[in-house]
Amino acid sequence: MKKILVLLSILSFSIYSFSQEKITGFGKLQLGMSSDIIMEIGYPIIKIKTPSAYINKVYKNTTSIKIFKFISDTITFAKPKNDCYLDNRVEHYYIPFVSITENIKLEGVELVFFENKLITIKCNSNSLLKEALDLKYGNSTFTTEEEKREFVYTYTGNTITKTDVTYTYEWATNSPNVTCIDRFMKFHNSKGEPLYLTYTKLHDSSYDEELRISEKRIEDRGNSKKTVSTTDLLKGF
Repeated sequence: MKKILVLLSILSFSIYSFSQEKITGFGKLQLGMSSDIIMEIGYPIIKIKTPSAYINKVYKNTTSIKIFKFISDTITFAKPKNDCYLDNRVEHYYIPFVSITENIKLEGVELVFFENKLITIKCNSNSLLKEALDLKYGNSTFTTEEEKREFVYTYTGNTITKTDVTYTYEWATNSPNVTCIDRFMKFHNSKGEPLYLTYTKLHDSSYDEELRISEKRIEDRGNSKKTVSTTDLLKGF
């Protein structure tokens, strides 16, 4: 019975959006919506300002049901994690899980808003979500990327070649600025140990160039302050 209910949920998700020519979102999460959805989800909000706080409170979190808001430091120009923005027009949230339909629940959800408009939805890969997207928009296009890397063992001096691989499923969004992908990545750290990453991401790139320019301007200002500080330090030395 549960399987039937899940299938019906997928079908309702499909029927709801099948007539749309463009991919606009996942269920109740829709590109362009305001950050009011954060309040509607209703979990307590915890601010994350440092990489250590991200690792301890978010990355290692397995039980806490909260919304984590990433806030970059515009004075020190530090970010909680690498893909956060310095531009204060951006709001970046992480939510352990969000139900987008009665029976489809996304986990590891990241929502990015620019000027109070949702521009990115990212979550852990989800088989039901992939099936729903296929039903809505047709089968995705599959591509593979490989990169061979050489590692030298410290003690033996032996060289071994390992391959980083990326598998990507991409759905046609019928919008030049919107991409929808599901991605599996296997890559290796500096020690040659394998690491894995999987996610689904819907992104509106309409504001990417504006944000790129803004981030560079902020970073340049930060580098300029560091140079002035170093010059002051050496005065009279």
